[in-house]
Amino acid sequence: MSNQNEKEWGKLKLTPITGSDDGSNNYAEFKQKAKLKLDAAKMWKYVDGPEYKPPNIPALIVSESKTGVTDDGITMQFHTIGNEVEVNVARKAAEEWLDADKKTLAIIAEAVPSRRLYLLRDCSSANDLWTALKNHYEPGSTLMAVSIRTKLMGFKCGTEKHDMVHWRETMVQLYHRLSDADPETAHMADLLRNIWAFARLLVTLMTDAGEWHFCRDDLRNKVRESTAVRKPMSSSSYTHNYAQDTGKVPGV
Repeated sequence: MSNQNEKEWGKLKLTPITGSDDGSNNYAEFKQKAKLKLDAAKMWKYVDGPEYKPPNIPALIVSESKTGVTDDGITMQFHTIGNEVEVNVARKAAEEWLDADKKTLAIIAEAVPSRRLYLLRDCSSANDLWTALKNHYEPGSTLMAVSIRTKLMGFKCGTEKHDMVHWRETMVQLYHRLSDADPETAHMADLLRNIWAFARLLVTLMTDAGEWHFCRDDLRNKVRESTAVRKPMSSSSYTHNYAQDTGKVPGV
């Protein structure tokens, strides 16, 4: 291993895993950033992924001799032939890979909080620790994500308690929390690309309180019209048409 690689690996620091008493944590952030950093340092192949190909080192069987007595009362020596030579040859051939694996394990271990050091107890490789962290943190993150998604879908705008500004700020905060808890389920890019689907979602989030039902009904009609002619509806055209029809700008 080159001295340059040694220096680069020595500087590599992963995002520390943190958590709070309510069960929330930043494991999803750690996972995403750690994978990118390790991959850039050419170390991800020692953790997981298509390039993860650990060397095949056989389990060690130690050669030994024991003295025993047969059923006929004859004292004899019993010999167990081990595979020390085979194991040593395999380890020698995999020396570079095993050395890199140890360094990767140490780098990941630095990100583990002190109160979770017991997760390292049975880990002899970077893959072992990565799997242990996943098994420990992901179930909690998934439950947290489900709770946040429920709040997102049930938080209606236009109620007396929540004005538009408060609703928007809260929705953004919830979305960022969802991204931290489970980024794989937080992607809204596809929804935002499909303005019809996004508009339908907005209709369900609006209430009929005050003047909001005018905005909701008008948006619903625009969605139906766009769907009928199979022409995408842009948010700018909707705002222009709504203002032209009502003399107001939605949310203002």
